Amino acid sequence: MTAFRFLYILALALTVFALFVLWVWTGPVGVMAAAMLTHGLLRLCERQGDAQAAEARKAREDDLARAFRR
Repeated sequence: MTAFRFLYILALALTVFALFVLWVWTGPVGVMAAAMLTHGLLRLCERQGDAQAAEARKAREDDLARAFRR
């Protein structure tokens, strides 16, 4: 399991936790804070995934360039 998938699953678990538990414990303010933190974590996961995809794309481009130079 990649770190990206683990963080994504963690973010989804935090979302469910916020919806069902934090509402009871802290009311709407706590849910809003948890939602904002979860949103930030999801954006972080997306950026990480984008960075990994860009690295893989760059490696493929370099491999193709090397193959055609021969």
